[in-house]
Amino acid sequence: MTTTATPTRVIYDTDPGVDDAIALYFALAHPAIEVVGITTTFGNVSVEQAAANALYLAALAGYPHIPVSKGVAAPLVKHAEPPPAFIHGADGLGNLPSRQATSNQLDTRSSAQCIVDLSLIHIRRCRRRG
Repeated sequence: MTTTATPTRVIYDTDPGVDDAIALYFALAHPAIEVVGITTTFGNVSVEQAAANALYLAALAGYPHIPVSKGVAAPLVKHAEPPPAFIHGADGLGNLPSRQATSNQLDTRSSAQCIVDLSLIHIRRCRRRG
């Protein structure tokens, strides 16, 4: 007898450079994972570029409906370092010469609010089932 397990719901928090792009694609393709949201932060790139990269990667993977939100632009405790463009390129994705146009839009909620809202939605769903 074969049983189909419910995929684990994940909110993917990222600063998408080339390493996180590969990890995101793995998560999106994995049958045991359901990515329900993508939140972004500074790190490999600025938070603005991270959000643009996440929107681009989700659309290319065929998931333009997944909410993508922007988080904080700098650390809360220590001084921000500039993104390592020498590692990931200025755009975080190896300095792509061009990008396909995408139509998905950034979620207007902060990443913190998006995490709270998406978590509450899935907690309520679990309670109704059990």
